[in-house]
Amino acid sequence: MKRLFSGHVLNVFDFEMETWPHPMHTHNFYELIFIESGRGLHRLNDAEFGYEGGNVFLLTPEDSHEFEIHEKTRFTYVKFTEQLFLEKSDDTGFSKWRDTVEKALWRPNVVPGDLVCQEEDRASMFQLMGLLKSEFKKCTPIDRQIVLELFGALMLIIVRNLRTGGRGKSQNPVKERERVEQMLSYIRQHVMEKEKVTLQAIADAFSLSPTYVTAFLKKHTGLTIRQIVMETKILAVERLLKQSDLTISQIAERLGFTDTSHLNKMFQKYRGVNPSDFR
Repeated sequence: MKRLFSGHVLNVFDFEMETWPHPMHTHNFYELIFIESGRGLHRLNDAEFGYEGGNVFLLTPEDSHEFEIHEKTRFTYVKFTEQLFLEKSDDTGFSKWRDTVEKALWRPNVVPGDLVCQEEDRASMFQLMGLLKSEFKKCTPIDRQIVLELFGALMLIIVRNLRTGGRGKSQNPVKERERVEQMLSYIRQHVMEKEKVTLQAIADAFSLSPTYVTAFLKKHTGLTIRQIVMETKILAVERLLKQSDLTISQIAERLGFTDTSHLNKMFQKYRGVNPSDFR
C-alpha cells in the first residue's frame, strides 16, 4: 500500500474533484478533512460508508483510506504532524491543551464515519476551518500565532465530539502497532522536555515496566530508546535549520543538547554533515 509523505508541519488547502486520484493509502501525518459539498463513498480501513457535504473526518498516520466520488466534491484539508505541537509549546496553557488533544490522536479509526456528533458544533467547526484557511495564506509571525490559536480551538471542539460519540464510543483493545505509534507519538511531542523522554518517564506514561518498553520498542523499531529520542531530535533540528533563523546555539539549547559541540557531533553522526553545511 502506498504511503504519502508531507514535509509540512501544517498545511491547509482546498480543492474540488470529480474523480479521486489516490488509491488506498496511508500517510506520515494527520488529516482533518472537511467535505464542503458533494457526495460519494469513503473507504476507511476496513469499512465503507457514504459521505456528503458537512461531514468531517479525522485520520491518523496509520489509517488507510480513499474516496469514491459520485458528485463533484470540494474538500478542505488540514494536514499536520506532532511537530506542530512543538511550535505551539510556547503558548500559555499548552501542556493542558496537549494532554487533552493527544489522546484523540493516538488511535486509528475503528468506528469510521463523520466525527461530529453534536450538531451545534458542526457550523462552528466549518467557521473555524474557514478562518484557519484564510489566515494560513498570510505569512507574518502574528498571522502564524492566529493560525495556531484557531487550530487549537478546532482540535478542542473535535475532542469534545470524540468524547461524546463517534469512534470514541467503541474501541478495540490496543494492538501492538497502535502501542508503537502511541509511544513514538509521545516521544515526538515531548522531545524538548528532557525529563519526559527518559526510559522511566516513558514507562510511567504507559503504565509499563522499563524493561518491557526497551524490549518492545527494540522489537518493533530496531532502535533503542536513546536512538529513537536522538533521531527525533535530529529531525527537529533539520526543521529548525530550514525553517527558522535560530542560531545553532539556540537550537541546541531549545532541544536539550548539552551545548553546540554536542549538537554538531550528533548531527554529524546521524546525517554525515555538520549543521552549518546542512543549513
